[in-house]
Amino acid sequence: YMISSLTVEGNTAFTQDELLADARLAVGKPYRTHDRARLLRSIRAAYGNEGFIEARLDIAEIFALDSAAVDVVVKVEEGQKKRVRDVIVRGNVNTRDGVVRRYMTVYPGDVVDLRELRYSEDALVALDYFTDLTGVPKVRVATEPTDDPELVDVVIDIEDTSSGLFTFIVGAGSDNGVFAGVTIDKRNFDISRPASSWGRFFPEFFGAGEAFHGGGQRLF
Repeated sequence: YMISSLTVEGNTAFTQDELLADARLAVGKPYRTHDRARLLRSIRAAYGNEGFIEARLDIAEIFALDSAAVDVVVKVEEGQKKRVRDVIVRGNVNTRDGVVRRYMTVYPGDVVDLRELRYSEDALVALDYFTDLTGVPKVRVATEPTDDPELVDVVIDIEDTSSGLFTFIVGAGSDNGVFAGVTIDKRNFDISRPASSWGRFFPEFFGAGEAFHGGGQRLF
């Protein structure tokens, strides 16, 4: 089927030309499923980046009876523009809130911008502080509704993990003979948080991370 017309209905925040600017779908071109999906994703992103995170989209297809032609109508329900009420950090058992918040680029009062939420999540993942033993990130930045229809909370869910690495090296060389070495690499280090006792130093330093952990520093 070839596209005989392509229109947008229900849009007030953007013009039709703005929403269709990057569309692969166009009058006179084939009506391809993957181009339709790409168009919907593009329009959804445009609204999400301007605070319309609850925008709903649908496509109506009107096929001609006497030719291989189709009229395509993108129907938009914009919903209400959202602002940020609060930024909430959850799951950080040992990591300080401030370590997480310094990588956020959205603040209370801002219009919700999904690009900034993704950027903030990527910045936290890149720290490599919050991963499981296989390296899978344990970070999620999302929004949650509030009792005010104009406001949402931005919620950062993370999972604290052990970040201490102890390496013991033994080797031999023809010039230097036998040698040994020890290295300690502690990510998310906090010099102000000592172990509860000397006897608990190793399990708290390398295990659950209660000791010297959560300040966003690095010891190497």
